[in-house]
Amino acid sequence: MTRWWVELWSRTEHPRSLAAVRIALSSVLLVDLLRIRQLGLVRTLMGSHAAGGLGVPENLDHVPWIVRWLGTGDVMHESLWWGMTIGCVMLLLGVLPRVSALGLALLSAQFAIILPAADRGIDMLIRNALVVLAFAQSAETWSVTSVMRHKSFTAPESTRVQAWPRYLLALQLVILYFAAGVSKAASSWTPFGGASALFIAMSDPHFQRLPDAWLRMGFRLTQVGTLVTWVWEWIAPAVLLAWWYRETPDRPGRLRAWMNRYPTVELYFVVGAIFHVGTHLFLRLGIFPFAVMSLYPAAVHPDRIQSGWRWLTSRWRT
Repeated sequence: MTRWWVELWSRTEHPRSLAAVRIALSSVLLVDLLRIRQLGLVRTLMGSHAAGGLGVPENLDHVPWIVRWLGTGDVMHESLWWGMTIGCVMLLLGVLPRVSALGLALLSAQFAIILPAADRGIDMLIRNALVVLAFAQSAETWSVTSVMRHKSFTAPESTRVQAWPRYLLALQLVILYFAAGVSKAASSWTPFGGASALFIAMSDPHFQRLPDAWLRMGFRLTQVGTLVTWVWEWIAPAVLLAWWYRETPDRPGRLRAWMNRYPTVELYFVVGAIFHVGTHLFLRLGIFPFAVMSLYPAAVHPDRIQSGWRWLTSRWRT
């Protein structure tokens, strides 16, 4: 068992999955930053009270280093926004990816200290992922680094990188969903409470997109969505079981044979994608759905991504 554990965390694979996470995550964060600029909220959200913002970092017991270095004027919040934006572009293009990922995580943490109320749960998830990417070889393909190193935007199939960062990102998804399911302890998530949780959320003026009349007409559908969401999050640990079964396909067991017969892991995350796209269409959740889905490639082995892409392209040609 010890030997298997050491071998597991020592494995190498093609960088395709990590590159997809890098591109998707940096794109989502970049869009969020550009939206802040478009709405004219850079000063409001990132600036100190002295500069007309909502934050009061200068009054904290431990003043953020960006405030100590740049003060509380316009230079501070403009530098914070530009630093994060440039970091996103560098990570997206694969230019100094480890430095840009770590810099983004640090600047995001400074933003959280300046205005804690603006630090959403998804921002914490993004920082966790950025820290992992800071130790990953995520720019070995589909990047400027790949062009410089391999003379090609796409790295050769023989290219290998450490797989453990992908494992950590995938494990974070499982923990995220299972924790979300456990936290849904209110009766409104169950048949005993009328499975009305999604209807209640969609009726909240802060999140609501659809008119009340439409929501009342689709109440039964929201009940189905509530139950599916609740069960789907509770069974997240089954993804770990599916990965283990893929590792041990030669062992006996009907459940192992059944789960290996189908793309169980991929189907689980397909349901997740449908859930997140649906919540984006019917709820105002900001970047949350897309930021979570940006980690989905980490849950799929790069060889399976390649075979899936080939299957899709062949079907498209047909």
